[in-house]
Amino acid sequence: MANIDLSLVIPCYNEGPVLESSVKRIFEVLDNSRFCYEIIFVDDYSRDDTRDIIEDIIRHNPDRKITKIFHKKNEGRGQAVSSGIRIAGGEVVGFVDIDLEIHAHYIPSCVLAVKKGADVAVARRIYKFQFRSIHRYIMSKGYIFLVRKLLNVSLRDTETGFKFFNRKKILPLISKVRAKGWFWDTEIMVRAYFYGYKIKEIPCLYQRNFNKRSTVNGITDSIYYFIRLVNFKRCNMKNRLSRNYWYSESRLYSKSYSDRGNIFVRRFLERRKACIAGLMHVNKETEAVDVGCGTGVFSKILLERGARVTAVDYSKDMLGICENELKGLSKADYSLVNCDATSLRAPDNKFGLLVSVGLLDYVEDMDLVLKEFYRVVKSHGRMIFTVPKKSSPFFLLRSTIGNHIKKKIFGLPPIVNILSKSEIECLLARAGLTLTNIRSFYMTMWIVQCKK
Repeated sequence: MANIDLSLVIPCYNEGPVLESSVKRIFEVLDNSRFCYEIIFVDDYSRDDTRDIIEDIIRHNPDRKITKIFHKKNEGRGQAVSSGIRIAGGEVVGFVDIDLEIHAHYIPSCVLAVKKGADVAVARRIYKFQFRSIHRYIMSKGYIFLVRKLLNVSLRDTETGFKFFNRKKILPLISKVRAKGWFWDTEIMVRAYFYGYKIKEIPCLYQRNFNKRSTVNGITDSIYYFIRLVNFKRCNMKNRLSRNYWYSESRLYSKSYSDRGNIFVRRFLERRKACIAGLMHVNKETEAVDVGCGTGVFSKILLERGARVTAVDYSKDMLGICENELKGLSKADYSLVNCDATSLRAPDNKFGLLVSVGLLDYVEDMDLVLKEFYRVVKSHGRMIFTVPKKSSPFFLLRSTIGNHIKKKIFGLPPIVNILSKSEIECLLARAGLTLTNIRSFYMTMWIVQCKK
C-alpha cells in the first residue's frame, strides 16, 4: 500500500443533519488533490443517527480507506480528535469540524504547508460579514485577545476547528494536553508555541453554517473559557520557566560545578555526585543512558568505569557543555542525543542502566517520563533517579518567592515536582517499576533505585 500523505480525523457529535453532504465535499476536494489519504471518523457518543450515517458512508465507499472509532461515552471534542490522531498513519494528520464553516478546499493548502516544513498548519478565520453571527465574531476576537495577553503568545487564532500537524511531532505533544473538551484547541496550540514548533497560520474565509444548531452559550462559555485560561496560565508557569531556563541559562547552571559557582550549591552537588556514583555498578558490557545529562558529570563517571553511554538532553547548549566534559574519552564509547525525555531516540529494551539526576524535578508529566524509561530499559535493568522530597526543611525555597531567590542567588531554576515516599511508590507502580531502595539525601531529595 502506498504511503499515506494525509490522515483526516472527523470528530462527530450529533452531526447527522450535515454529515453526509459535508463528507461528499471533502471527498471531492481530496480526490482532486492527488494526496493518498485516509478518513478517520470519531463519534463521541452521538444521540442521533450519526453512527448509522457513518456506517452507510463506509459501506458505500469500499474503495476508500475509512476507519471508525465509536466512543462508549461522551469524552469531549479534544479527546475525540486525540483518539483519531493516535491511530493515524499519515505523514500529515489533521481534523476539520464537519459543519465546514471553513470550506474543505483549504485542506490541501494546510497539508502542503506541513509537507514543506511546518509542524502545525492552522486556519486563521477571516469573517464574512453576517449580521446573525456578529456575536460569534466579537466572542472569537475577544477570546484570542485574552489568549495573547494572558499567555503571552503571538498566535492569531487558536480555536478554529481546522488544524493539521506533522504526525511524528504532534504525537508526543497530545500526551501532555490535559483538556478533553473544547479548550483542547487552545492548549494544543499554546503548547506547540512554547515548545518551539513551527506554526503556519493560513487565512481562510469563515462563514457560519446556520443549518447546524449551535451549542455555544455566550455568557456561560465565556466565563468557563476565562477560568480555564487563568488556570492554564497558573499551572504551566513553573513548567515554562523551568523549560526556558535550560535553553537560556544553561551555562549559568554549569557554573555550579566550577570554582566560580556558589560554594553551598557546589558542596551539595559534590556530595550528591559521590553518593550516586557509589550506586552506579557497571562493566564493559553495560549499555547506559544518562537522561538529562546536563554538564555530563555522571556520563563521565560511567565512561571511566567502562560502560558505553548515551547522554541525552533537550538543551543543545547543555549537550555542548557535556561534550566538553567528556573530552579525552573515546568518542566511540558515547553518543550525545538531543531530545525530550518523553520521547527518547532509542529502541525498546536497550539499556542495562538508566541514570537521571536532577531531571524529574522539572518535567511536566512524570508518568510519561517513567513510562518512556520503562520502554528503553532491559528486563531487570536498573534505574537511578532523584526527585525533590516533600516535607523538606527547604520548603520555603520551593515557593514562588523562593524560586526567584534561588535563581538570583544560586542560579537554579524553579522546581515543578515535589513528592513524598508514598507518592513515589505509586508513581513507580503506575509505570510498572519495582522499587529496590530509596533514601533521603540531606533531607531535601530522594535518591531512588528501581528495576524493570
